[in-house]
Amino acid sequence: MRIKRIITFFLAVLVSLSVFFTFSTPIVRANGDTVPTQYYQQLDLNGTLVYNVSAFGGPSSWYNYEGDWGSKVGDFESNVGGQIEVNITGFFNRDPEDTNGDLFPDTKMPWLDVEIFKNGEVNANFTRNNCSNSEAAGQLVLGYGDFKPGFLIPINNFTELKKLANFGSDWIWGAAALTIEETFNFIYFDFAQIGGGQTTELIYDKQSGLLVWANTSVGGYTLEIKSLNFTLNNERTYNYNIINFGDPQSWWNYNDSKVDGDINTNPSGVIKVNFTGDYGKHPNDYFNAFDNPIPWMNISFIENNSGVLNKNFTFVNRSNGECASNLIIGYNGFQSGFRVPVNNVSLLIDFAYDEKNGYYKGNVVVMESDLTIKILYNQYPSGQKTHMIYEKLTGLLLWVNTSLSNYLLEMKIEGYTPWFDEPAPETGPPPVSIIFLPYLIVIIVSVAIVVPFEFNSRVSGKSKKYALIAMIAASSFSGLFFFNTNMNILLGSSTLNQQVNNITLIVDYGNGTTYESPTFSLYAGKTTPYDALDAWCEVETAYYQGLGTMVYSINGCEPVGGWTYEIIGRIAGEVTTTALISGDTVKFIAHL
Repeated sequence: MRIKRIITFFLAVLVSLSVFFTFSTPIVRANGDTVPTQYYQQLDLNGTLVYNVSAFGGPSSWYNYEGDWGSKVGDFESNVGGQIEVNITGFFNRDPEDTNGDLFPDTKMPWLDVEIFKNGEVNANFTRNNCSNSEAAGQLVLGYGDFKPGFLIPINNFTELKKLANFGSDWIWGAAALTIEETFNFIYFDFAQIGGGQTTELIYDKQSGLLVWANTSVGGYTLEIKSLNFTLNNERTYNYNIINFGDPQSWWNYNDSKVDGDINTNPSGVIKVNFTGDYGKHPNDYFNAFDNPIPWMNISFIENNSGVLNKNFTFVNRSNGECASNLIIGYNGFQSGFRVPVNNVSLLIDFAYDEKNGYYKGNVVVMESDLTIKILYNQYPSGQKTHMIYEKLTGLLLWVNTSLSNYLLEMKIEGYTPWFDEPAPETGPPPVSIIFLPYLIVIIVSVAIVVPFEFNSRVSGKSKKYALIAMIAASSFSGLFFFNTNMNILLGSSTLNQQVNNITLIVDYGNGTTYESPTFSLYAGKTTPYDALDAWCEVETAYYQGLGTMVYSINGCEPVGGWTYEIIGRIAGEVTTTALISGDTVKFIAHL
C-alpha cells in the first residue's frame, strides 16, 4: 500500500509540473526564430532598432494584454533627445488576451523587447520585455482603430496593406480622414480624426517593412520618433525605366575634358545607377552649385531592341554633377541629378528658386507632397524644360521629364508612379443653347399665361393688367437669376480645378514678337490664367481696388497701355481667380 501511495504521489507531481509548464509557457512562443514569408527575410532578429525622440508629451501608462482590458505595467516617459530601443525577439501567435481587433495576422506576429530612455539618462525609463507588436502599437499609438502596424509591417502585398489601412480607419468613432502615399522606398499613412482627436502619421521602409518615422498624438499624449537604422542602400541597383528618349546625346567626360561617345536608349529601355559613395566635386564641375560632398555613381545605358535589352554605354565612378549636366537633370547651378541633399528641405527649395535667375533665366515652380518634392523649371521665352520629382527622406530621383532642342528624356524609377493631382470635375462654359434656354422658358410661360387671360371674356381688363405686371416681374426676376447664374459659369467657376492638361500660353509683345509655349499641364489647384503665365514667364502684378489683380510686366516688358489677356473661345474673368479647363489657350497682349 505504501509503495502504491508513493507511486501515486510521484505521478501527481509529474502531472502538476506538466500542467504548470504548459500554462506558464505561452502558446505563442513556437517557431519564433523563423521569419514568415510575408516579412523581410533578412531581418536581424538579434539587432537593436534605435529611434530618436524629437517630441514627447506625457508621461503615459503602459497596459499589457492580460485580462479583459489589460493590467498596468508601469508609466513610460521620454523627452526631446531621448531614445526608444526595440529588439525583435521573434514571430509568434497573437497573445490569447489580445482581443483588440488588430487586423494583422493572429499567427506569426512580431514580438518585441522595448526600452524607453530619457535624454541624459543612462538607464531606461521603462522596459517592456516580450510583448507583441500589436501591444506596442496600441500603447505607443503607432496605429489607429483596428490598424496597428507598430514597428514592422509585412511587405509581400502593399495593395492589401492599404486596404487594411482604409478598413481600420472605418472603425473609428466619428469621421476620420486617411491619406496614403507611396514612393520607391516608403509607404506613408496619415490618419486624422475630423474635428479633433487622434492624429497619426507613419512612414515605413518598403524594403524591410521597418518603421522609419512616426508622429502621433491623442489627448495629452504626443510622440515623434525617427529611425537611426535607415540609410539609402548604396549596394542596390536603381533601375530607371525610359518613357521617352530623343536623339543620341554626346557624353562629356569631366576627367579628360573630352567626349566619350554618344549615349543612347529608347522607350522601354533602362538606365541603371549604382551609387559608389559621396565625395568632393570634380574640378571641371564648375556649373554645379551644390556643396561637397556630392554623390558619385556607376551608370549604364541600355536599349530595348524588340524586347532584348542591350547595353549601350557604361561609365564608372562618375560624379552626380557630370551625370546631371550630360543628361540635363537640373538647370543653371541646380545640377540635381540622381540625388539631392535633403537634410534641410526648406533650404533646398530656396536654392531651387534662386537658380531660376542663373545664366539661363526661367521660371521655377516647387510643389510638395508628404513624401516628395516636385521641381518644375521652364526657360523663357523658350528653351530648356526640366521637371523632376525627388524623395524627401533620401533625396533620390524618382521621375524626370527634361528637354532641350532635339534632346528629350523622360524616365521613372522602377516601381514608382509619378504623382499628379487627380483632376476634379472640370468647369467649362455652357453650350450656347443653354445660355438662351431660360429666356425661351420665360417666353413660353409668358405666352401660356397671357393667351388664356386675353381671350377669356370673363376676366376684367383690370385683372389682365395685374396679371401682365406680375408676369413682367416674374420674368424679370427669373431672367436676372438665370443671367447671373449663366454668366458666373461662362466667366469661370470660383472653384479651381486641381489639374488641367493641354494648356497653351501665347504672349504677344505688340511689336511683332510672339511667344507660344508647347502644351503643358498645371497642378495642385494652381490652374488660373496667372498660373499659366507664371509657369513660363517672369511676371509682375499689382492689385487695384474694384478691378482685382492686373499684370503690368511680363519678362521685363511694361507696355504703356498695359497688358490684357483672353481665353480663346470663351469669356475671361479676373486673371488670378478664373478657372482654366483642359485644352484652354491663354493669350496675353501688350498695348504699346
